[in-house]
Amino acid sequence: MADLERYYDATAESVAEEWYANPILMPTHRDFMTLLPTRPRILDFGCGPGCEAMRLHGLGADVVGIDISAKSIGIARLKNPACDFHTMDFHAIDHRIGRFDGIRASGSLIRVQPERLAGVLAALVRDGSGAIKRQRVADGHAMEWIACRYTVEVFTAYCADRGLRFIRNGVLDEQLMDAGWRCYFYRADTP
Repeated sequence: MADLERYYDATAESVAEEWYANPILMPTHRDFMTLLPTRPRILDFGCGPGCEAMRLHGLGADVVGIDISAKSIGIARLKNPACDFHTMDFHAIDHRIGRFDGIRASGSLIRVQPERLAGVLAALVRDGSGAIKRQRVADGHAMEWIACRYTVEVFTAYCADRGLRFIRNGVLDEQLMDAGWRCYFYRADTP
């Protein structure tokens, strides 16, 4: 089992306990939904235990969530039977999961090296450059925890090279902004 998978399996229950009760991203979700058709199909990229998939579904979206953590996906399926969840590495996504009107990537892109990114419509990323590196322990195993940071210029240039144009900054709670998070919206230039 890879360190990242082990870490998210070990923290799945505590993340669910904290985030199912925390609606701080609802303004961001409502803002995102204004860019999409009625009853959109959304990919929740790095869905964790399904907290935000639940909220997006409650706003009328058909949600498919993917995450590397089998334990997180198990919690997501239990709490959100109306949504579709898959245990999968971000880099293993293929046509079998279908097409989407929007992709939500909240915090998941901080675990992806810039050269490995896939196109997104709504991205919540850490502002800055370089990476944040910390030591974490999961299930008694020490590991290096790395979060990549992106300036809006770097992230927008990367997305533009992949046919996504910057629409605007998304609504994000001030507490998250103060912690260094940013929300950016992009749209594919061609269908």
